[in-house]
Amino acid sequence: MEPAVDYNVKDNSVPAAQPPARPQCGVTTIIVVEDDPSVRRIAAKILTSGGFEVWVARHGPEALEVWQQLGCRADLLITDLEMPFGMDGLTVASILRQSLPSLKVILISGYAQEPPQLNELKEASIEFLPKPFPAGVLLKTVRACVGGS
Repeated sequence: MEPAVDYNVKDNSVPAAQPPARPQCGVTTIIVVEDDPSVRRIAAKILTSGGFEVWVARHGPEALEVWQQLGCRADLLITDLEMPFGMDGLTVASILRQSLPSLKVILISGYAQEPPQLNELKEASIEFLPKPFPAGVLLKTVRACVGGS
């Protein structure tokens, strides 16, 4: 059974009851919100192998907990579009951007078609990445989003 919040994939020994240490200065911090455990783990593994500090949550309410633990600071949010508990990815992004308007966002979805609000997403500076995605595509999208090479 997974802990209530899978805070830091680099250190799974951190109990859910303890707040994790703040990420190192200069390291890109990414929050991955995904209700599918296999997608969440694979994305986290790809991103950590790419040199990113990765924090994960299973759904919107857990993402808000992680956000608070990080002091309302992260460089990028990667979130599934459709999630349980009445809080979809757009809602999570909107809430987090209230305290950090410059937060970069990548919305992921397993639906075969692009979301109907794709133009609105682009206007709000939200990238869209359809699932499944190869590791290289995820890393390229993330690096482009956060301004890395």
